[in-house]
Amino acid sequence: MNGADAICQARAGAGGLSGTYRAWLSDDTGSPSTRFGCTAATCSGQGYRLPDAAQTLIATNWTDLTDGSLIHAINVTELGGTVPPDPDPAARAWSNTAVDGTVRTDVPADDLACVKWTFVGDPPTAGVFGGMGAANATDPTWTVEGSSPCGVPRRLYCFQQE
Repeated sequence: MNGADAICQARAGAGGLSGTYRAWLSDDTGSPSTRFGCTAATCSGQGYRLPDAAQTLIATNWTDLTDGSLIHAINVTELGGTVPPDPDPAARAWSNTAVDGTVRTDVPADDLACVKWTFVGDPPTAGVFGGMGAANATDPTWTVEGSSPCGVPRRLYCFQQE
């Protein structure tokens, strides 16, 4: 997941965003609930916001982020662009993360983690899948929408840590 965090950090920089960014990803080595800087209800007093001009609120704090319902979909890129609407495949983001920020437990952890997020290859590769979410959703499918072959390009959800 360090590679995904590095991608988030680089993309934030490309978008002119400051701070530390981490990917909303899980495998059997960690998850947002263990990797993010703060997961208490008192964290993120300014809330989680989109990087759009209005800084649209998606969740008021960690508890709100992980309660299964977002205020707004995470459908804006680091450059301020809009994520394509469903059913466009580009409207999906890698996650393998349950609504509460922990690793998904409905399957063995690495079965949906693209070989600990190190997979490199062309689609489709039999038996190598990653859990994903729907970027245009505000219900639990924003993080648990299904799975996809690992060679298919998907987005990352990146969250500022301070």
